[in-house]
Amino acid sequence: MGRQKTRINSHWAAGDISVHSAPSLAFLVDGHMTMLEMCICFLCAERTIYITAFGLTPELLLVRGEYKCAGSTGSPEQEKLLSWLREKGLSEEALRFWQDCDELSVANVLKYVVNKGVKVKILLWDTYTMPFQVGPKDIQQVLEALGVCCVLDDSHKGLLNHPLEAHHQKSAIVDSRLAFVGGIDVMMDNDGDFDRWDTSAHPYHTPLRLGKDGKMPHSWHDVHVLFEGPAVADVERNFRQRWNAVVTLHQADSPLILAEPATARLNTPQLAHTDDTVRLQVVRTIPKGGYHFTEEDGIATILETYQRIFAQAKRSIYIENQYFWIRTFLGFENPALGVPHPDMEGLLHALAEALARGVIVTFVLPDNPNVGREFTDEGLNALWELAPQAVTSGRLRAY
Repeated sequence: MGRQKTRINSHWAAGDISVHSAPSLAFLVDGHMTMLEMCICFLCAERTIYITAFGLTPELLLVRGEYKCAGSTGSPEQEKLLSWLREKGLSEEALRFWQDCDELSVANVLKYVVNKGVKVKILLWDTYTMPFQVGPKDIQQVLEALGVCCVLDDSHKGLLNHPLEAHHQKSAIVDSRLAFVGGIDVMMDNDGDFDRWDTSAHPYHTPLRLGKDGKMPHSWHDVHVLFEGPAVADVERNFRQRWNAVVTLHQADSPLILAEPATARLNTPQLAHTDDTVRLQVVRTIPKGGYHFTEEDGIATILETYQRIFAQAKRSIYIENQYFWIRTFLGFENPALGVPHPDMEGLLHALAEALARGVIVTFVLPDNPNVGREFTDEGLNALWELAPQAVTSGRLRAY
């Protein structure tokens, strides 16, 4: 007999962060909806805003069009907007700022909240940049001039780390009460060629996305979630762990964040699930060798979750992603110059096994990603070769 596979009985990851019940959770689709909610929550902040980001553009507009100004002062359209913003929790002072500020940019909004006493800390990934390009250190200087405390995470620059390793964590925690987590950075890159702000219609041309240089950025589709409850403390703990590790490593002047949020719970029993709550778990990737708070192999609960749900799928798997790669991208568009990655290859085989069980697998992928389109084509071709019968039967679908 062949070796019997261990059956996975739960799709929750084990060993890092517990499952919690959340009193409310909202899916925010695309940059328009996500950044609007971020702007409102930032303006309502009373104590702290903690942000983790791969990239950040201070001049990026969080709110545009009719949500910034629906009509002239006193018009029914404008009064309706103000009434809606009051219902969302904005004070009269914040409403005046909303109306009087020429641009609700990242920089202007953060400067406003800092001036009213909110402590804003941003952990920004220290990416490699070409000469004469605006880089993380330039952004750090802009943010610190606003009164924001910004730390650059360069944990990937050690001799034992991959030089192009990147943390793509994108989160914001407001007053230890609300957490934003997802795929959307408040940024533009490639000289404005990719602006993360976009509506769900993704129009080819709209003045709301037109750059100051007159160029129209590519459309950008992504999602975020906003939630309350005990899991917010898990997102804040992740921020605090990374922040403190970087500050300690460099013996920097930036202060440590020592206090546990009031709702912190680590590896606590699962909370009772009721009809009016949702269950969620914060999963993450912390590479090995980067921080002192991780075990030798790092943390890979995102990978674990993928492995578990692919192994348990019975009818369908729907994947909407920026890339579908089986190699590590090294900055060159030719897949032959990429490095094979066992975890990516393992997920590919897990999908092939699901297809062999009769599961329908559907991909939605960008036709024009910012990098690595040929890497994605290679990944799809590899899966087609592993599951040719699924291709002919129509159970493997890629759009």
